[in-house]
Amino acid sequence: QGQLRVASRFVGFAKSCMPSAMTRWRGDARASRRRMRLVAGGLLAASPHLLADVDGAECSSQFKLPNEAPPLQATDYNGAVLEDVCFGANASKSVFVVGDWGGIVYRAGMPPIPADKRSKLFPAFHRDFVWGVDDRAQLLVAQQMRARARWAHPDFIVNVGDNFYWGGVEGKCGALPFDDHAAQQWKHIFEEVYWGPGLDGKMWLGILGNHDYGGYHFQAAWDNTIGYSWGKSVSSTKRWLTPSQYYSQKVNYDEFSAEYYFIDSNVNEAWAPEMNPSHNICGIAHNGKDGTCGAQGPRSVDECFAWFHE
Repeated sequence: QGQLRVASRFVGFAKSCMPSAMTRWRGDARASRRRMRLVAGGLLAASPHLLADVDGAECSSQFKLPNEAPPLQATDYNGAVLEDVCFGANASKSVFVVGDWGGIVYRAGMPPIPADKRSKLFPAFHRDFVWGVDDRAQLLVAQQMRARARWAHPDFIVNVGDNFYWGGVEGKCGALPFDDHAAQQWKHIFEEVYWGPGLDGKMWLGILGNHDYGGYHFQAAWDNTIGYSWGKSVSSTKRWLTPSQYYSQKVNYDEFSAEYYFIDSNVNEAWAPEMNPSHNICGIAHNGKDGTCGAQGPRSVDECFAWFHE
C-alpha cells in the first residue's frame, strides 16, 4: 500500500495582536493514492488548464468560485463544495498557512502597523515595545514568506482568519458583499504586503476570524471579506478566495488528494447579549440594542446567538 507522510515545519512568526504563524505543510506520497483530510479553522480562470485527479477524472488546475455571479448576501454560498483542483507533477505539494495578520494604516502613505496589545490596557500582555519588530510585525512575516517562497514555491496559501485589526473591514455589514467601499484597506494591508516570486498569483483560501466580524460586535463589513473574492474591487489582484462563511475544497496531486474544510468556529465567540462584553460578538454593550446586519443576519442582538449556532 505504501505510506502517506505529512511533515510540518514551523517557519516563524511575529505578533500582530495574537500570535501570527506561517506554517509550511509538505505532503509526500510514494506508491499509494490514500486521501489526506486536513481541517483549517479557516483562480479565477477564464481558460482552465485541465489535468487528471487521482481517480483519472479531468479537473482544472485553477481554483474556482462556487458561481460566477457574486452573492447578494454573504450567506448565499454557505456550505459550498468548490470544484476540485488538480496540481500536476511539477507541483511543490507545499502550502503556506498564516493567520492573525492584518495591521492598521493610521495615515495615508504609511505601511500597516500591528494592533498593539502590549499596552497597560491589557495587563496580561503588557511588556516593553521592541522597535523594529513590534512596529513592523506584519511586514516582517511577509518578508519571510517572500524569502521562503523563492525556493518552497507554495501551491497556495491557507488563511485562517483575523484578517484586519482591530475590527475587520471598515464599514457596516448589510451592504452588497462586493461593494467596493474599502479598496484602500485591501490595497495597503493585503495586496501591497504579500507579493514577490512564488507568492504572486497564488490563491489565498480563507475563513473569517472573530475580528473580521468586529471583535466584540458583529457589525463590521465582514460580508465584504466574502464579496472581495469576486474581484470587483479596483484593488483586487483576484487571488482572494473566501466565498462564504464555511465551505470545502479538494486538491488533487498525482498520488494523493487533500480535502480542506473551512469552518466558521466563531460560534465559540457568541454568547447571550449581556455576557462577556469585552469579547462577545453578540454583546449588547458594543452592538447596541438596535444592532443588525439586515436580512442576511444577524438581524438583531437578540437573534445573534441563535444565528451563529444554526
